[in-house]
Amino acid sequence: FKALSMEPIDRLKVVNTAAGDTIGATRVSTALTDAARKNLENCFGFSLNRMPQYMEKFLPKKYHDRLYVVNDLEDDEAGSLTSAIQTIHPVSTVELGFLMTVLGYIFCKGEAKSDGSRWITDVDLYRLLHGQDENLPEAPSHRSKGGTQSTTAQPSVTEDTPNVDALLEKLVHGDFLYKMKADSESMAITQTTQAEEVFLYCMGPRAAMVVGRKQIICFCAQVLGEQPDPTMLTDIEQYENEMKESTQQTDSMTA
Repeated sequence: FKALSMEPIDRLKVVNTAAGDTIGATRVSTALTDAARKNLENCFGFSLNRMPQYMEKFLPKKYHDRLYVVNDLEDDEAGSLTSAIQTIHPVSTVELGFLMTVLGYIFCKGEAKSDGSRWITDVDLYRLLHGQDENLPEAPSHRSKGGTQSTTAQPSVTEDTPNVDALLEKLVHGDFLYKMKADSESMAITQTTQAEEVFLYCMGPRAAMVVGRKQIICFCAQVLGEQPDPTMLTDIEQYENEMKESTQQTDSMTA
């Protein structure tokens, strides 16, 4: 139930909570995780997955032990099934549209790195969102007058308009997005001075599995009124299949 509310699941914490001090070996922990995975699949049709392997190159180690409950029903490249599920509730519709927009900006306007990740600064993201809808703020709250303001108690959507600060926080908490403070190494892509506080966003592990890069490409093409590049879609599909096979082999070796 925690997973269905989009809360992150830490594998080691869950196992320790369920079994207490009786867990002494990794193989026992793996066996319990496998049992939970089979129950979810047999009873609800969900799968229990780790993050895509390529993300291990750039995400912190705490994400390596996180698990995500994913609906295994096959969706088309445009994400019609995902959209149909989310549009049952109007707030979910706005949140899904906002997430797809942010992922689209990350993919199209973000800086690509050699590890397969793409990053966009909070400054550029807010500027692009404001250019699309003038009701949205031009800059992050920590750059606005009055300083940083907590967004945890604010609703993510008000009258069909997303609260950008609150919704970004919610998406980061649910691992749809990953956010980090720019350091000296990453300042090269921010085009700002060291005195300014800058944050970077990239696609999170949950979005990589629930949405995927193919849907982002199709979404961007639809917005532009174009057809998605079939070569790009094929390359992504082949790469993701290779990563899935590699992950399955790794899981079988640790079982």
